Amino acid sequence: MVNDDRSPGNDRTSPKLIANQSVESMNESVETRPWTGEVDLTFGLVNGQTKPIVTYTKAPFKIQRSFYQPESGVCQVVLLHTGGGIVGGDRLLSRLDLQPQTQVLLTTPAAQKIYRSDGLLSQQNIKLHIQNNSILEFLPLETIVFNGAKYEQKTIVTLETGACFVGWEITRFGRTARAESFETGSWRSFLEVWQAQERDSEEPHTRPIWIDRQQLIDPHVLEHHPFGLNRQAVIGNLVLLGHSLSTDGQANLLQSWERQGYTAPTFTLTRTMEGLVGRYRGNSSHQARQGFIHLWQDWKRSILGQDPWIPRLWG
Repeated sequence: MVNDDRSPGNDRTSPKLIANQSVESMNESVETRPWTGEVDLTFGLVNGQTKPIVTYTKAPFKIQRSFYQPESGVCQVVLLHTGGGIVGGDRLLSRLDLQPQTQVLLTTPAAQKIYRSDGLLSQQNIKLHIQNNSILEFLPLETIVFNGAKYEQKTIVTLETGACFVGWEITRFGRTARAESFETGSWRSFLEVWQAQERDSEEPHTRPIWIDRQQLIDPHVLEHHPFGLNRQAVIGNLVLLGHSLSTDGQANLLQSWERQGYTAPTFTLTRTMEGLVGRYRGNSSHQARQGFIHLWQDWKRSILGQDPWIPRLWG
């Protein structure tokens, strides 16, 4: 493992600055030098078991010890952001490469916080390459976007033949426990999933199977709009891609989901040409996560014949 952590003298916040700030003001906005963090992970088969074979991290990222599920061969990885949150000007890059026949579940130990910005945009780029017959379950805990934050996230996923991608994004706008709403600032989230074609295909080598672009540029306008947040603080998306599903298969999963209480208009389910997309709009990140866990469990059992491995740190 290679770790490129900053020395105490190069911390993003100086002791003098911290001493002169109240806890409240630090939670609101942190005057610091931005991070340029990076994580680069490659997973491969070692004696028939998925293990990280290349691990590079640059502050504020760290990788905690991996766990393994003997029955399925899943390698569970926890990605830690040691900075406590993302501030204006941060530039973060994450790259994951799964070699053939590997299975990885990546999560985070806590919610990600996007602090209020004094004008600078914070950006996070995520590039995921899933090679032949591999499965990546990319399931971080929720993101909390503070009022006044300016944040943009781009995720690009490439699936090789037989590969599957499971990913969710759960976002809370404003610290609602403090009666704070997301009235100023901006938020953008772009997701692209590309699937490789057979070499003898007349089509391009890769084709897009899911493009999803969401944004809140004028949150005070869309906060109450029925086509925006509609007075809800939390939105979520779950994608289950790589295997096409029949109409009957979708209907069975939807019926199972609804029997557990996950129904429209709070939860919705859509079939795509290569999988399923679930959505949530409500006021509870816990409810969104629980609903997505149930759908993920049913999908994995029906499509892959495996029981999902729920990370212990999710509680």
